[in-house]
Amino acid sequence: MYQKTETKPPQNTQWIISRRDLPPRRGSARFEVCKADGHCTTITLSNRKRQVLHALMESPIYCASPVRLSDIVLLLRGDGIEIETEFYSENDGTENARFGVYVLTDQVRYLGEVSRVAAQEVAA
Repeated sequence: MYQKTETKPPQNTQWIISRRDLPPRRGSARFEVCKADGHCTTITLSNRKRQVLHALMESPIYCASPVRLSDIVLLLRGDGIEIETEFYSENDGTENARFGVYVLTDQVRYLGEVSRVAAQEVAA
């Protein structure tokens, strides 16, 4: 789940500075999550969990603390989604900065929006 590396993060890594850097849609949506062993499950996510998973599907992400991605990554891991944390060091000559980048390791496919009626059935 955690991996230390001394190289630079992938070039397509997104720096999430504020909530507006996340995908805008927050309504309930279904996703298919497939593990390395081929086992697949369908989950329904909404709000910030949906936004963060969509961002991870696009590329690795990291952020400044005001966005609190780590809280949502922890919840997504609790939902059974494999997300790795890769640690990087940056030395600008005056101080060493260490930061983590979240990388989605499961194969996730967006299945579509959930209607209000279906969302109520899922919640019941």
